Amino acid sequence: MDTRLPLLLLLAGVVAAAAPLLATAQLSADFYSSTCPNVEKVVSTVIERKFKEDPTTSALLLRLLFHDCFANGCDASILIDPLSNQSAEKEAGPNISVKGYDIIDEIKTELEKECPQVVSCADIVALSTRDSVRLAGGPNYDVPTGRRDSLVSNREEGDSLPGPDIAVPKLMAQFSEKGFSADEMVVLLAGGHSIGKAKCFFIEVDAAPIDPTYRSNITAFCDGKDGDKGAVPLDPITPDVVDPNYFELVMDKKMPLTIDRLMGMDARTKPIVESMGKKTDQFDATFGKAMTKLSGMKVITGKDGEIRKSCSEFNNPVNTDDGPSVIRISSLNPEEMMGSFAPATGKSPSAASESRKVAPGGAMEERMAAGEAKTDASGGAMAERLAAGEAKTAAAASEDENQAAAGGAAGDEAAAEEEGTKSNKKKAERVTAEVPADEAAPAAKKPRAMGGQSFSMAGAGAGGEPAKKSTAMKSQSFSMAGQPQQ
Repeated sequence: MDTRLPLLLLLAGVVAAAAPLLATAQLSADFYSSTCPNVEKVVSTVIERKFKEDPTTSALLLRLLFHDCFANGCDASILIDPLSNQSAEKEAGPNISVKGYDIIDEIKTELEKECPQVVSCADIVALSTRDSVRLAGGPNYDVPTGRRDSLVSNREEGDSLPGPDIAVPKLMAQFSEKGFSADEMVVLLAGGHSIGKAKCFFIEVDAAPIDPTYRSNITAFCDGKDGDKGAVPLDPITPDVVDPNYFELVMDKKMPLTIDRLMGMDARTKPIVESMGKKTDQFDATFGKAMTKLSGMKVITGKDGEIRKSCSEFNNPVNTDDGPSVIRISSLNPEEMMGSFAPATGKSPSAASESRKVAPGGAMEERMAAGEAKTDASGGAMAERLAAGEAKTAAAASEDENQAAAGGAAGDEAAAEEEGTKSNKKKAERVTAEVPADEAAPAAKKPRAMGGQSFSMAGAGAGGEPAKKSTAMKSQSFSMAGQPQQ
């Protein structure tokens, strides 16, 4: 390995520290106006075709964007493939079931034909997600361009994504550290969790108060012929439409994910959910503004990073014989860098690069695949059953209501903290092969330990009725969109 690398990475880290404040200002709505004027047309053409083939494409891309941006900035680091002795962000436990890479690759291939090494993979992710959200009925929010691709892909950055059973106060703290307000956090969850599905394997009905009729429908469905392989729509009313149904469903305790039901209990977030639920006409504008902000998180711009020729590989990957590593890096030699800054700026390449902190060790979480993008007959049937079971049984609901209200704000936080610590009790071994959820999971009906699953796509919580399975999750991450069904 180049002996200059540690020093260069350290210097790059100093430069990167100021990036979140300065880089966003360098993004522009007309960044590619002279270098690749048809970029948005190329992106939209592919996305429209993919969406027509499968409407849950929107959930795939929304989740991909969140996992890339929330880990350490919108830099396409999640797209890098690992090597036999070098892991990458894509292999992090929370990212194991992330999909949509093929869509990004297809768009990149088309753009390389029209304007080689001009459009970054990071910009492709941001633009394609915007277009897919619009096609799903969401807002057509602004996405200025000019992002550059990272020179580092660190698995442990992905491992840091929040889990689905995280306590609300801790989740708020993580969003706050990223520069988001509580209102922005809630609306991002509302939009992201209005589409997609949660696999039955990851649903835990006893982790937080739940509407009894809704619980009964979910339990009956997940104990049916498909078992843990079944998938429940996050929004049973309009499962493939980005809309504000989330607020009402949360307050009615009719969401399969524990974190969403907790959002309607906690004294800090409940008023926000209730307020936004009364102003649904403002949802598109509020969600769109938050998505623009999310898409511009800690971007790499100017002379840093590179414009990859292939989104899954660095232009000049650094190979090492130093043994297994959780990080992959690209060459920092400016003369070897293949992607210069967009010609329209007149700026030259640079050795500077966004650095990623490398934590020692750390095994990759056990792979737990959730459902992918295909909507199947059983999912549709579940949506109909849940929508048909809207009415509450008041007597049966009273116990849940009392539990949610007891103790005021202090009680809410204590309950949320308890749920938030369950996932940290066990860590899974590292695996590198594709393992379907039904193979990686223990036999149905047996208790399963909680890991760090993404709370946007799977249920959380441990424990349950003796007669029912106690389902939980391992190593999925908090993603914005629910996990689509394959």
